[in-house]
Amino acid sequence: MPALLDRAAAVLYVHAMADRGKNRDKDSGADSRNERLKAALKANIARRKAQARKRAATKADRTEQ
Repeated sequence: MPALLDRAAAVLYVHAMADRGKNRDKDSGADSRNERLKAALKANIARRKAQARKRAATKADRTEQ
């Protein structure tokens, strides 16, 4: 009976390893998506910081007058 279990485990292992190769393409897609999201977030933060600096400068100019 243990020999049958070993064969079954081997089949499952081989099947699982074959599936891993298929997921690599999806993972690279997820990686590129993460990179795009990271770049978009960085640009958004930079834009918000620039807006905040401009608002602060405008507010400072108004209080000096």
